[in-house]
Amino acid sequence: MNLLETIKERANIVDVIQERLSLNRKGKTIKALCPFHDDKSPSLVISENKQIFKCFSCGMGGDVVKFLMEYDKISFKEALKKLAAHYHISLPKTFNLKNTQYIDPHLKEKTILQTAANAYHRYLLKGKEASSARQYLTKRKITRESLATFKIGYAPIKRDFLTKIIFKKQDEEKLLQTNLIKNDYRENFRDFFNHRIVFPIINEKNETLGFGGRALGDAQEPKYINSSEMPWFKKREILYGFRESYQIMLKKRMLYLVEGYFDVLAFHALNLPAAAPMGTSLTKEQLLKLKRYIDKLYLTMDCDEAGTKANLKAIYILMELEIDAYVITLPKGQDPFDLATNLQEDEVYRYLERHQKPIHEYLLEHYQPAEGTSLIEKKKNFQEIMGYYHVVKDKYLKQNLNDLIKKRFQISAEEYQAGQKIKPRSQQKLIKKPAAVPSIITKERELIIFLCSYPSYIKATNSIFDLEDFSDGLAKHIYKKLLYNRSSNLEKIENILQLFPKPEEKPVVDFIIGKTIKFEKDDSKLNPMAIEEDFKDRISLLKLAQLNREKTSINELILKSIKLNHLKKVAQLEERKMTLIKEQEKLKNFVKVIRHFDEKND
Repeated sequence: MNLLETIKERANIVDVIQERLSLNRKGKTIKALCPFHDDKSPSLVISENKQIFKCFSCGMGGDVVKFLMEYDKISFKEALKKLAAHYHISLPKTFNLKNTQYIDPHLKEKTILQTAANAYHRYLLKGKEASSARQYLTKRKITRESLATFKIGYAPIKRDFLTKIIFKKQDEEKLLQTNLIKNDYRENFRDFFNHRIVFPIINEKNETLGFGGRALGDAQEPKYINSSEMPWFKKREILYGFRESYQIMLKKRMLYLVEGYFDVLAFHALNLPAAAPMGTSLTKEQLLKLKRYIDKLYLTMDCDEAGTKANLKAIYILMELEIDAYVITLPKGQDPFDLATNLQEDEVYRYLERHQKPIHEYLLEHYQPAEGTSLIEKKKNFQEIMGYYHVVKDKYLKQNLNDLIKKRFQISAEEYQAGQKIKPRSQQKLIKKPAAVPSIITKERELIIFLCSYPSYIKATNSIFDLEDFSDGLAKHIYKKLLYNRSSNLEKIENILQLFPKPEEKPVVDFIIGKTIKFEKDDSKLNPMAIEEDFKDRISLLKLAQLNREKTSINELILKSIKLNHLKKVAQLEERKMTLIKEQEKLKNFVKVIRHFDEKND
């Protein structure tokens, strides 16, 4: 694919024009006053599906590059540069119009990921150790056809499976950047995924971007892990199953949004186009991408509190983007996978058709005050739904929603007028009481500041902690940047601060500056042996806190399993708990030794 094709595929003409003109949407029709002649009524029509524009008065038309050239009065080459910068596409330092071939800067990493996906898939089908994985997938009614379509694989228990296959063929730095392999303190390499069903995340260009892994052991925590975010793997832009559902989605012009990997597999087996976010809430980037290919979207989330919250968050963006969307209400206690596998095929189709509800109706039912609701609760619900109302731009849609809200809430004109002043949710300032920072977060941040002061310890830290081990968002963000740039010269604090150039990253810069100033390097800390012991102390205390957290989680799982009479699972959890206790004791003794060393050297 050449550079021009890459840019046109990534860019959305509606977004580009909307930054420069006021758009008028009516259903699928998008119009604007044409800026290329003295237009009195909107004559410029934009097609989001075809990614072109056309003025039916002056005749000006073309693609996104043509619009930018004409509107911004720039050359073809400058338009390419501007779009490439806007959509984060790497350009060669020099390029000419005759040779605009796009060279993907992450091609080598994607090739490594593709090799890994093939290896995992082959091992699932033929590997001796993969029998438990094959049995599990058969039990869950996953067909061989689905295994092949989605390239599902298995990562065995052995820690050097991938290392032996691809290490000799690739350079060390590129291999580590894929997050498939980690190196420990002794420079030994180990696989990131172990004893897990592996789901490759493949985009519509058939590129493998990362993986999701599902634990097979009952006591194996966490149940799901994903590849860490990388420049080519941004979870807020990716939907699992998009590639596999692409053709059906284009044909039917609709998609079911579900929660997990197995939900996608189950729907796809019934020839229903489905996709799932990567363990995050649905984002505007994902929905803008979908909007090009669909006319209808069906939110098919779990029927629980988390599913309801996910629906409400998604509806806000769907209303803002004016996507025709519906909520599917699932039977209580079931998820999309259960629905698709417990019923006959024709029963599933009938259920989905009969239990769909337009998103505005779902909103009204959710917030409509029940009989006997207090005035305070009624006011709160009214404020919530008005937040959604304000995000709607189309006058026709706004007026209809306006009438429905008045009718459902049975409020006076004065009350409704007051509600009109409520700001959209995106503009509301959330005032929260400052929460006490949990000790585990404090320890994570203290370790990060130590690494900013002594970056030579980043490699050793990576052998003990993966990016996903950090629970604090700030600590994780800084650690990620330090990790990916550890080969750079980070000895000077200004070089570290340059890793955070974006305006929204100013709080990160302020945090690092403020904390490193307080992190005094006195004479004892300049002693290499004392620094080494300080590092071990911080690592041990953080690991101890994480073990405590896991032990608490296991205790909760044990209680739930006892109530459900799952005795086998209780035994497995108790075994894991005993292992944790032994690890804790070792760490406690290790910390005591370090503390004793510090006291002797004071």
